[in-house]
Amino acid sequence: MLNIDKIGYLDNNVGMSEPREGSIIPSPEVNSALNLRFSGASEKGIKAIVNRDLVYFNSDEGLAIVLSSYGPNPGGINQMLLDLLVKGNKQVEGRSMREAEGQMEQMIDGASEKFVKETQGVGGCSVTGVKFFEFDGQRAGIIFSAGRTRFYKFQVQDGRFLDLLTSDGVISRGKDREMTRDWFKILDQVTTQEEINGLAPELKRLWDENMENPLIEFSRQNSIQVLNTPIFEGTKIVLTTPGVHRNLTGDEMFQAIEETPEPAKALVDLAQQRSQDPTNVRANQRYNHSAVVVEDIS
Repeated sequence: MLNIDKIGYLDNNVGMSEPREGSIIPSPEVNSALNLRFSGASEKGIKAIVNRDLVYFNSDEGLAIVLSSYGPNPGGINQMLLDLLVKGNKQVEGRSMREAEGQMEQMIDGASEKFVKETQGVGGCSVTGVKFFEFDGQRAGIIFSAGRTRFYKFQVQDGRFLDLLTSDGVISRGKDREMTRDWFKILDQVTTQEEINGLAPELKRLWDENMENPLIEFSRQNSIQVLNTPIFEGTKIVLTTPGVHRNLTGDEMFQAIEETPEPAKALVDLAQQRSQDPTNVRANQRYNHSAVVVEDIS
């Protein structure tokens, strides 16, 4: 069990044993072997009672995680799941991409079963994380995600853009993940009421559920995604909880992290700012805002 105190700092890793108020900005860390820099930030939403998000990274282990929970004991749920994931990822050390990805799938399935057993259906959690490796001279991240936290990748090959790699697991359950991921990419660009009114019925339903219903869950295994992505020069990996990608468009997220020494803080600060803008049709002050950014520094 990790010994994470109420303030939330443990060797620059951030976790919460209970819900807390205020902002959390851990010190950045660097993995010199993989040439990656880790940073994170978390801020309570204006109308949120407490901050139920959690950000965690450990550069030595090449591991980064964001969580957002609900229920009667959200801090305990966060802590429980974080412990399971950090402990489980110590066993994910395959000698090839295929082997490591298989180990990650086994670890996530096991963590999900334990999580369901421990929570007994009371409360739930969205989680997205990534563990970094190098295989045959090529760096890569193995991603795990469930619920409504997300994984974005800042690309510099074939143009500069921010790409969503995961699909919100609960509401896309039973549908083709590529299709629903494309739908969320469309919703990431919505900026006006006219665009909302013009959405196709399925997209409008997703928009309404995303903006109004904070349904988040780790406990359904068929909502869990495991995939991999290569890391190139200039790549930035962005993990977000709903308060960031609900309040910001994809373009705003791209601009916030493109040229800044503190990309995670820039995302969280902008999400907090945009949540208070009465002209922002995406604005939602009930969500907390949290992000982890992992940048190539080679």
